[in-house]
Amino acid sequence: MGKFNMQVLGKKVLMNIIASAKDTKFAIEKRIVMRLHLFLHHFLHHFLHHFLHQFLHQFLHYLRIRFKKMSVFTSLGCLVFLCISMAFKVNAKQLAFSSTSVPEGQSFNYTWKREDTEYNLSFTLDTEAFKRMPSSSAAFSNALMQREIEIALLKYAQNLDPREAKVDIKRVGKNLQYGVSSRNEEKARDIMKALDEAGNQAKADYFKRSYFTKYSGPSGADAVKQDHVRYAKESADALMPVVEAIKTIQDNANDAREFIEIALSWMQSIPYDVMENRLSSNGAGFVSPKDLLLQNQGDCDSKATFLAALLQAYNQGVKQNMVLLPEHALLAVALNPQPNDEFITHKGLTYILLEAAGPGYFAVGEASDSTLLKIRNRQYTLEQM
Repeated sequence: MGKFNMQVLGKKVLMNIIASAKDTKFAIEKRIVMRLHLFLHHFLHHFLHHFLHQFLHQFLHYLRIRFKKMSVFTSLGCLVFLCISMAFKVNAKQLAFSSTSVPEGQSFNYTWKREDTEYNLSFTLDTEAFKRMPSSSAAFSNALMQREIEIALLKYAQNLDPREAKVDIKRVGKNLQYGVSSRNEEKARDIMKALDEAGNQAKADYFKRSYFTKYSGPSGADAVKQDHVRYAKESADALMPVVEAIKTIQDNANDAREFIEIALSWMQSIPYDVMENRLSSNGAGFVSPKDLLLQNQGDCDSKATFLAALLQAYNQGVKQNMVLLPEHALLAVALNPQPNDEFITHKGLTYILLEAAGPGYFAVGEASDSTLLKIRNRQYTLEQM
């Protein structure tokens, strides 16, 4: 059989698509082409291996520049080529999954394949420990938070003597405004301070109860995201049976890197659920470690958080960081690097990259080209786990 030549195949497909773009009478607007580019770029980011990623990314960029309009057939051609390319990508593929309630707790069974190796992982999580694991919260709602703040303010105002002071609370757009009127200026200042404290406490209670935290991205824009640190910390203890189960399938149960390799490929094999933009999603799409097991799917944030919890269960003293990119997340763990490992340095420590999203297989110390480019350009923030 002759040697497979990706460049020849890519050139032929490119020529056919260009011909279609020139000849077809069924044109669509450029904005749809832009959406197609963004859609395919998202899949490139998560699913394609290094050389395919670079080829398709530059190919789509070329089409955007060359054509103001693109045919429907051209669009379909891009999608078909994407599917063909993915056939040559090495994936961590899940072959079987089951979850069953048993007298001892919740039982899970996984079978997946990484390259030429097939793994079987079975474990049971204790009933009470599993119940204590936090469940996923709903997406952040500013309206709900403002309502809880308003209730706290009204509750405080009801205890005031109306002859001494009057509190005025009103909604302006998406936020609340409040003020105090009183003949005693010092009294008004004290009441205003107390109202601020009541409002801030109500906001903090909402964040804590719903597992949210404030987030500032590389651009400095403020947003709200899930508290990955709390989710991981409060889930770790329940995952000890998972640690023990992984050790039983290791060649060397004392080899930390082998443990991470198996855990990483397991996470990659779990079906991927697309993550929204971090700054605009308000936490939509994230699932807790508990729900990732039950639903058998998760986005990059969810898988990285689960992996962080698992590594905490494996070694409570492990040092790790969540690497937060605008539309992606991965984990980085303090581990002695091997020659080809990709890593970041932070406060004098070396952190090896762990790409848990899947389904593309990335070994310990590997990540996609687009992720590495953003890291080199400092387009990320770190969250100490």
